[in-house]
Amino acid sequence: AASDVYKRQLKWLSAALGSSKLSFASADRLDTYLKLPQGSVSPLGILNDESRSVIFAADAALASLPAIGVHPNDNTATVFFSFADLRRIIEAHGNSVVLIDFSVCPPQM
Repeated sequence: AASDVYKRQLKWLSAALGSSKLSFASADRLDTYLKLPQGSVSPLGILNDESRSVIFAADAALASLPAIGVHPNDNTATVFFSFADLRRIIEAHGNSVVLIDFSVCPPQM
């Protein structure tokens, strides 16, 4: 089942990040940390994280792309940045950026 695949992938990602357990954020947590409703989450939402508690984890392959598109905290628009610029914005805000090599993630079953 798809939910089993997601659970395995989250378990793998949790280990890759050195975290005890990962899960998808509840509406309350999204509001507390990112001040965003479900469906509007984007990397730029981290700029709303006043406590600098959120870690931005991204696929390392994104760093090699000429540009990536993200929602500007509103899912009706898209803005494009180089990954390096997006990383600089997030780190300048005081949040950590972690790159994960998803190519070594166990295959989906």
